[in-house]
Amino acid sequence: MRLQEAGFTRIEAYSPIPVDGLGALLDIERRPLDRAALFGALFGLALGFAITVGQSVFQYPINVGGRPLFSWPAFMIPAFELGVLFGALGALIGFFRASGLPRLNSPLFEVERFEKASEDAYFLAVFADDPRFGDAREALEDLDPAAIREAQS
Repeated sequence: MRLQEAGFTRIEAYSPIPVDGLGALLDIERRPLDRAALFGALFGLALGFAITVGQSVFQYPINVGGRPLFSWPAFMIPAFELGVLFGALGALIGFFRASGLPRLNSPLFEVERFEKASEDAYFLAVFADDPRFGDAREALEDLDPAAIREAQS
């Protein structure tokens, strides 16, 4: 992609259909939700295990039938449940982070005909925090676009 070769780093593309390979071209992280859910699940698993071990072994040790205080199979059910809960919360937080929520509007929504991005038009956005933003108009004109619009945040 010519814009990335020119040094632009803060670029987003909007398309009505999935374009194979576009994410790799724009260097978009492929699976942020997978990692967020995995870290959440591992945290929940460790937390659930630590809570049950702490209570059964250290805070309220009760000897039941001569069994050892640290009987790990009994601690796995609460650990699993907290792992599932925190995995779901991690995925939810990852979704919010990846989609930019809770911001419900974007300056791009004010751009004339931007709604066509969900119908039959393609848009490239270069954000103002890009180090080369001052050269964006010139670089975009080299791509021979149908139109160039500026959006104010």
